Amino acid sequence: MSFTLPNVLLLIKNSETQAEINQLLSDKPFHLFFQTDPEKALSAISAFRPEIVVIDSAYLLDLNPTLLHRIQVFHPAPYLKITNTEKLPTNHGNFAKEVSARSLRASLAKTLTQLTQAHPLPTPEHAHPQRRDIVVGNLRIDRFTKQTWLSGAKLDLTAQEYDLLIYLVINANSVAKPEELLKRVKSLGTENSNNSVDLYIARLRKLLRDDGPAPEKIKTVEGGYLLARDAW
Repeated sequence: MSFTLPNVLLLIKNSETQAEINQLLSDKPFHLFFQTDPEKALSAISAFRPEIVVIDSAYLLDLNPTLLHRIQVFHPAPYLKITNTEKLPTNHGNFAKEVSARSLRASLAKTLTQLTQAHPLPTPEHAHPQRRDIVVGNLRIDRFTKQTWLSGAKLDLTAQEYDLLIYLVINANSVAKPEELLKRVKSLGTENSNNSVDLYIARLRKLLRDDGPAPEKIKTVEGGYLLARDAW
């Protein structure tokens, strides 16, 4: 019985920090997702239920302290703060640790070790449903087994289709540019082009029964694609 990779949500607004983390964690033993919009922080955490949340101070500057408090009460996971040049009020959030981007990998590994010693990560057979599933309307994703159902029917997704769908779900109602998807969804491969993303989107729409002349679930909008949360 094997364990899945733990989920780490990175609330990172600073583009240089994002690039550095991508490079440092390129062979990561974690399942990573980035969220760049402070207004989407609560919805991302609610949908994804990460084991660890990482926030950089640029993101924190745009995140209302009251909302941050609500988030940390709602989802009491370890929160790591990446320190950079921005100065924050001393009462801005409750963090298990402050780390540099360069030391993040070691800090994540240590924090996960502490977590699993205190509360072993659940296997698929014993995972709590609330932490195990991501649900959007009639779409359900089991993030431990990576199985996906639409209206109760199991979908047969490739690794690329699954990772693309997860990214769009976590960033629901936000525009995702093709170049952003190539950068963030590692399994798509950075050597691919924007046309490759179009093909993956088309395949995903077909699987989701959204391949009509005017797709409603994964919309084509100015600048890229948008998964409409209310369309499911």
